[in-house]
Amino acid sequence: MIYKCILGYNIILFSTNVKESNVTAQESSSSPRVARRRARTRERILSKAATLFAARGVDQVTLTDITDEADVSRGNLYSHFDGKDELVYAVCQPAMEYSMEQMRKLDGLPPTEAIEGILRVHTEVWRKFPGTLLVMYQLKVAATEEVTSGHERQSQDVMSVFRQAADMNLLRIEPELAIDIVDAIGVPLLKLAQEAPDPDAFFVESMLRILLKK
Repeated sequence: MIYKCILGYNIILFSTNVKESNVTAQESSSSPRVARRRARTRERILSKAATLFAARGVDQVTLTDITDEADVSRGNLYSHFDGKDELVYAVCQPAMEYSMEQMRKLDGLPPTEAIEGILRVHTEVWRKFPGTLLVMYQLKVAATEEVTSGHERQSQDVMSVFRQAADMNLLRIEPELAIDIVDAIGVPLLKLAQEAPDPDAFFVESMLRILLKK
């Protein structure tokens, strides 16, 4: 498993083989009723795991905690997920995929517009996946394996935007430090922004004042 920090929250990168849709040969031959029941159980496990991860931190949550909350046996959990690493990935995958999809829409924009767009992706992910974003933010583990190509490209693209802004003398600080700052305060600032009349505008404008020259 790989954790890699990308602009304001930690994108989780896995090079392990994740079961495709967690569907086994046995499931494919099961009745629709059994398949629906398994799907509901899987979603319950994910929901309870996400809540626990966000509240306590991934490292402080055990599989026993999750099985107790989800009211399933350890064997039932393992019929859906190989272990905790795969479960963490499954919790965060929808937010990751949405983030990457939105980031692709920023290709070709001028640096200042692209940076604003990156920040707005943060606000969108927060609204759609608040608990998941907290989980991502908590995962501050260095990468230990080769980063998969798709995520590596996204990381490079984000850095490229900030370097272009630096080349145009638009940044207050070095691009690497700018990304570190967004990573460090992105989620705390998003939480604070929820008290503002317009949370999205508060977050984006606050970050732009920190990052960009007037």
